[in-house]
Amino acid sequence: MRTIVAGFVTLGILHPCLSAFAAEVDFAREVLPVLSNKCFVCHGPDTKKKDLVRLDSEEAAKRDLGGYHAVDEKNPEQSELILRIFDEDEPMPPKKFDKTLTPQEKGILKKWALSGGRYAEHWAFVRPERSNKARGNAVDHFVGEGLRAEGKDFASEAPLENLARRVALTLTGLPPEPDRLDAFLRDKNPDAYERLVDSLLADSRYGEH
Repeated sequence: MRTIVAGFVTLGILHPCLSAFAAEVDFAREVLPVLSNKCFVCHGPDTKKKDLVRLDSEEAAKRDLGGYHAVDEKNPEQSELILRIFDEDEPMPPKKFDKTLTPQEKGILKKWALSGGRYAEHWAFVRPERSNKARGNAVDHFVGEGLRAEGKDFASEAPLENLARRVALTLTGLPPEPDRLDAFLRDKNPDAYERLVDSLLADSRYGEH
């Protein structure tokens, strides 16, 4: 019985910490849509008044506005954002704009502010970068991710003779002619394999078998 009670006491002590972890929300997926649809009309990039709350960037949201912050990192419970959206007398957004926040949206913004109010650039505006781990082409990247998740890696590359035979049989249904195979094996250019593929695609027997 004492062990059970001690367990509950421990959970009670850890509860604030667990709540903090649970408060993490995805900015791009959950927070940004709410800010964009309900808040940016008055507190976005087009805001003209310099002393007005801005929520379109992390720097603007966390700047000192004369003793208070839209998102207060040091005292998140005192974030102006939280205080205003839960203000029953003068709620934000104002009722006249017909953009009232739903309880779920209020919860998202509150969790976000309490967890530090971190911003993240929306994926649509992030330029994709090719992974250095990718081999050959984009398909290899996805295959490689699955292999690494299982603690595996790509099989060692087959001998050049095998590669030539495989691609020739695939494209023409026939093994490579001795002259074509010899030319491929002597070709030391980095794109030798691609050149072999191109020559097979241009072959009159391509796709006949």
